[in-house]
Amino acid sequence: MPHRYFYQGPLVQGAYIELSKEESQHLKKVMRTKKGAALEIINGEGSLAHATFDDQILINKVTKEPLAPKRKSLALALTEPKNLELVIEKATEIGIHSFLIFPAQKSKLRALSPNKQERIHKILISGIKQSKRLFLPTVTYYNKKEDLPKEENYLLADFDGKELQKEDKSYTFIIGPESGFTAQEVAYFKQELKALPILLSDGVLRAETAAICAAYLISL
Repeated sequence: MPHRYFYQGPLVQGAYIELSKEESQHLKKVMRTKKGAALEIINGEGSLAHATFDDQILINKVTKEPLAPKRKSLALALTEPKNLELVIEKATEIGIHSFLIFPAQKSKLRALSPNKQERIHKILISGIKQSKRLFLPTVTYYNKKEDLPKEENYLLADFDGKELQKEDKSYTFIIGPESGFTAQEVAYFKQELKALPILLSDGVLRAETAAICAAYLISL
């Protein structure tokens, strides 16, 4: 099976492209790709190019996948960067389309640095290459919970919640930080965002475990 690489730009049949320095190094030095080898190129926008490696990369054929009509999203309160990165990596592989990241009252961080945001972008690229997805999930950073869009179909983990009834609709599952949400935050999500309480587990889950479980649940 041809190895898959990411290219930031349009993919056009018959065109020659040049990969980023990082992707090119992986192609030549890690994979030791030989001239004439078949490659797959994606751009995160639904295109899959079948290409050939020579001194340059020649695109032979391009196919396009339509956007999923129903979006599956996670609204993640900021956690320790290593935990957040783990969630984004696994949720991307599972099939989550977008991430909404915001600071909760008990979050240790209030925002992510540009370097951390760039690292998350690279994790997203790695995730879609690994899982053979063609669309790069979007990530939106918010300054506070009140900035979250109100038109989403929100779900919220709650021990008093019910099992999620499988419906063909878009969902956004809200996940708290390591220490959980405050009572005031929970009330806001339920009253202002109309979040539906959902039972994820009978036990107490770590924030990253809850997020991965929620991602799997809504991706089914």
